[in-house]
Amino acid sequence: MKRHGWTSAVLAPLLLVALAQLAGAPSSNAQGANGGGAAREYFTDTILVDQNGRSHRFYSDLIAGRTVIMNIIFTGCRSSCPIIMGRLVELQDLLGPRRDDVSILSISVDPVLDTPQALHAYAESLQAGPGWYFLTGAKDAVDTVLRRLGNRASSPEDHSDVIVVGNDASGTWIKLTAIATTEDIARAVLEVSAKPSN
Repeated sequence: MKRHGWTSAVLAPLLLVALAQLAGAPSSNAQGANGGGAAREYFTDTILVDQNGRSHRFYSDLIAGRTVIMNIIFTGCRSSCPIIMGRLVELQDLLGPRRDDVSILSISVDPVLDTPQALHAYAESLQAGPGWYFLTGAKDAVDTVLRRLGNRASSPEDHSDVIVVGNDASGTWIKLTAIATTEDIARAVLEVSAKPSN
């Protein structure tokens, strides 16, 4: 699923430089630009479970001090999800060896059917690499997190297509829509990953 072209050829080196700078920047105790208080309060430390059955505190374990891409999915989706997920697979290819520096958090809007086992099979079908978390959990927990991403749909089919790209350390967050291309998402990663000024 690799994309080729001048845009990817230009963006890939820029992403690597930005992520390398970010990796060398002093952290704020891995709790974001404001000590993590505001971000933790907003995103919450709600417990979600990944495709391997491991529990995570949403903010502290998955967002704090990191560059993240977050999107809303369900494994039975046949409309926007396959398109967005294909672009995220391409993005992992584009990031190459630095893809571990960007976490992808794909949160299921259908926690009843999207068990960790179902999400594991889904992740394998995409050949998702390290650092890509497919998240589910108790319905109340999932709904809490999804509301923070702007999802208030009453059925999985009507879920939000927003893609949130952010860097907790710099405090920079960008929202993209489902029409965002792989290059658009890469540019957002590049923008939020810029080395914070001291």
